[in-house]
Parts: sequence; C-alpha cells; structure tokens
Amino acid sequence: MKIRVHFYNFPEKWDEWYGDERLFNLAPLGKHKLAFKERIYLIPCFHKRLIANEDKHETQNIGIPFMLTVGSWYSWEQLALDTMTQAARYIKFNEAIT
Repeated sequence: MKIRVHFYNFPEKWDEWYGDERLFNLAPLGKHKLAFKERIYLIPCFHKRLIANEDKHETQNIGIPFMLTVGSWYSWEQLALDTMTQAARYIKFNEAIT
C-alpha cells in the first residue's frame, strides 16, 4: 500500500510517497503540533500627537509611557478594548478629542 502526500501551494514534484515502511510517520493534521502555552506579554505604549508644521508632519510624545499587560488568550477585540481603557487613564478628555 502506498499513499501520496501533496503539500498545498507546492508543485507536484514535491509530493512524497509513503510505503508500508513509512506509514507510521503519517498522522492526522494537527496531531504533531506543540501544546499551546498561555503567556503574559508586556507591551510598552506611549502617546503621540501629530503636529502639522508647514509641509511636514511631526509627532510629539505626550504624557508618561506605560506598560500594557496582555494575555495570550486575549482576542483582538479584548486587546483593543484593554488598550483603550488603559490609555484613557493617561489622556485628558480634551486631548483625546483633538
């Protein structure tokens, strides 16, 4: 018995054939993946304001830099919400509008 394994987005010349002696190397997709490790990341954040000077645009740092603590289990929506929540602690209301 022989099984042909095709790799997506590669030409057929890269296909591999597995015979009886190599069948034990095959496993369902995702079987050999590493276990997911939950981690906590610290992301340095700082605020910048765009300043229009004649023809060039420059940025100016505002306030104090802060560290954003993010877990690897966060979704993109949770990350955006947490970033805005922590940033709101450091920005005055009138600066956030301009």
